[in-house]
Amino acid sequence: DTLGSATQIVPALVGKNEPTLKFAAALRERGLMAVALRPPTVPPGKARVRFSLSAAHASEDLSQARQAIVETGRELGLIHETLILLHGSGLHFGASESEIEHLDLPL
Repeated sequence: DTLGSATQIVPALVGKNEPTLKFAAALRERGLMAVALRPPTVPPGKARVRFSLSAAHASEDLSQARQAIVETGRELGLIHETLILLHGSGLHFGASESEIEHLDLPL
């Protein structure tokens, strides 16, 4: 859940603090700038990892980031079979197969 973000700052809602910290740390180990936000910065139960996108990111950068996010989320048990799309405007959770297919991004 990206909480409806339409800006260059894209949150990925995780919920609990500890999994959020682990997710952010694992993503940083993979070379992504991932910032964990927890209470009191966000409401209790709404901990999230924040990503910042820029025009300097090429499509390949976004594809690699998406792949790292999906793999890490699955490894940590945060992502099951939900389809995730990272393209241009940010992370999209629950996208349909057809939306992903036309972008030619590997899952």
